[in-house]
Amino acid sequence: TLGPEGIASHERAAVHLYAIVAEVWGRIRDRLREGRRLGEGEVQGWMLSAFDQRGLETDSAPVVAVGPHSADPHYEPQADGALLESGAVLQLDLWAKERGPEGVYADISWVGYLGPSVPAEVKRAFAAVRDARDLAVAFIAERLAAGAPPEGREVDQAVRAFLAQAGYGEHLRHRTGHAIDQRVHGFGANLDSVEFPDPRRLLEGACFSVEPGVYLPGLPGFPRGAGFGVRTEVDVYIAGMRPVVSGGRPQTEPLTL
Repeated sequence: TLGPEGIASHERAAVHLYAIVAEVWGRIRDRLREGRRLGEGEVQGWMLSAFDQRGLETDSAPVVAVGPHSADPHYEPQADGALLESGAVLQLDLWAKERGPEGVYADISWVGYLGPSVPAEVKRAFAAVRDARDLAVAFIAERLAAGAPPEGREVDQAVRAFLAQAGYGEHLRHRTGHAIDQRVHGFGANLDSVEFPDPRRLLEGACFSVEPGVYLPGLPGFPRGAGFGVRTEVDVYIAGMRPVVSGGRPQTEPLTL
C-alpha cells in the first residue's frame, strides 16, 4: 500500500497522462484531417517525447495499436508500425511515473475511432467495458462502505460475470487490473481471479488499475473484415476507505475525428 506521498506522486503522474492523451489525440486529428501519413510508431514517439518534457519516465514504450492490432492487448509496433487509416479503432495505452526512485506509476488506456461516427459494434463493445469498469469501482465502494474490503479476485469475478452476461465472455484475454507502485505492475493486490487468483484485500492505500477489455476476431462487414479490441483503463487508490479514480474524468465514449 502507498502512503500520502506515494499517492500524491501517483496522482500527479495520472494528471500528466490524461493531458498527454488529449494532446496526442489533437495531433492525430489534425494530421489525418490534413490527409498526411501517420504511423503507430510516430504516435508512440509523440508520447515518449511528452513524457520527457513533463519530467516522467517509463519502463517501456506505450501501446499504439490500430485496426486489427488493437485486438492484441500486448501489441508492440515495430519501427513505424501500421498506418493510421480511416475506419479503424485505435487503442492507446500509456504508463509513466515521475523521475526518481520514489515516483509512483500511473497507467491508463483510451480508445479512439479514426472517423467521425463510431460503428454500432464498436459502440456496443466500448459501452460494455466502460460499464464493467464503473461496476468494478462501484463494487469496491460498496464493500468498503460495508466494512468488508473486497479481495482482488472478487472484483475480477464481478467484472467477468458482467461481461459474460453482455455476450463477451469468450473475448476476455487478461485480468481486470494490477497493483501499482514504483513499478507499473506493483507488489500489491491484483484484480485477478484467473491468471494468479489474488485473495489479498483492497485496503487503505492500495493503488491499482481497473482495465477491462474485450478483443474480437474478424467481423463480416467491419472494415475489411478485421477484428478489433477495446480497453478502457483507469487507476484507483483507496483513501478514507473509499475508491478514488486518479488523474481526471474517465473516458465515457470513444474519441473520434
